Amino acid sequence: MVNIQPVEPNYSAVKIRVNDAKTFNLGESNINNGTYNATDIEVNRPSVYTYPDLDTLMAYKMTKIDVPKPNVTTTEAEKELTFKAAPKKVEVIPPVEIKPEVDIQEVSEKLSNSDYDVQARQLHDMVKAAGAKEDGAKPYIAPEIFESLVKIIKKDVNGLAKPTPEQDDARKKLKENLIAADKAFEEGVDPKTFKMPHDMTEEETKLALTLTPFEQVDRNKTYALAVTALLAKAYADGVEKQTGNVVPLTDLPGASAMVDVLRKENNPDVRMTALDSLRYISRPEYKEELVTIFTLAAQDKDPKVAQYAAIMAVMLSGLEQNGGAQAA
Repeated sequence: MVNIQPVEPNYSAVKIRVNDAKTFNLGESNINNGTYNATDIEVNRPSVYTYPDLDTLMAYKMTKIDVPKPNVTTTEAEKELTFKAAPKKVEVIPPVEIKPEVDIQEVSEKLSNSDYDVQARQLHDMVKAAGAKEDGAKPYIAPEIFESLVKIIKKDVNGLAKPTPEQDDARKKLKENLIAADKAFEEGVDPKTFKMPHDMTEEETKLALTLTPFEQVDRNKTYALAVTALLAKAYADGVEKQTGNVVPLTDLPGASAMVDVLRKENNPDVRMTALDSLRYISRPEYKEELVTIFTLAAQDKDPKVAQYAAIMAVMLSGLEQNGGAQAA
């Protein structure tokens, strides 16, 4: 047992004063005076610490203690355990494939399908989706889609089958029957006593309602023009919203195809749809160009197309003048 007595070591800082020191059981050892660099600390009634003895620790002999074996998660350690922990069940959640809202490749393939009815159904679905919500047209804005639409619009109908004389006759009969039925309904004629002007067989009715490839292509052209206008407007609005820039009419996807229809398309109904499409994408920045286009279209050989184009030209010119007057 060693009694630690207060000593007077040499300090380079401030003294450490130990008052009322107590005995520390540290085994046999010699404590030498030393030189310290520290702060002056006054210790009153320091506690006594008795250190356990491991084989050798800091040159002091102490009491040996038994250290239990560590409980490690190894195979050898688990053999000595008196109980086995139940293995944890890890729930594996299969990855969820995040698909785009629209499969562009699939849509493009349907628009390019040789079956004109497949094209028509896809075009109808696109119009429906575009009208279902504000940004419904946005998922379809892709170069592949615009390319497919333009191909439909520019489809050459030369060589495609047109309605036969028998088909024209069946349609004429069906039309007269429908007109008569509407008139009878308005006049309150009893359906039991009403008689159609023409007795038509089931085959004649089917023939009248069947579209020829020539007619299917023209129908799809009108659908494609409408869809192109929807997507082009959504594209222009999106670019302006993100960048603050206005896409020039000449750079707007599908716009040139609409103008080409007015110059080259034989079917006046398709040309009327092209005028509607150009009117739909109109905006103040396009007015000058559109007025010129509509003015030229007012010379169309079809009276209805010419009249409609002239009305559009006047309307746009009037809006331009009013806008200029308000700005002034």
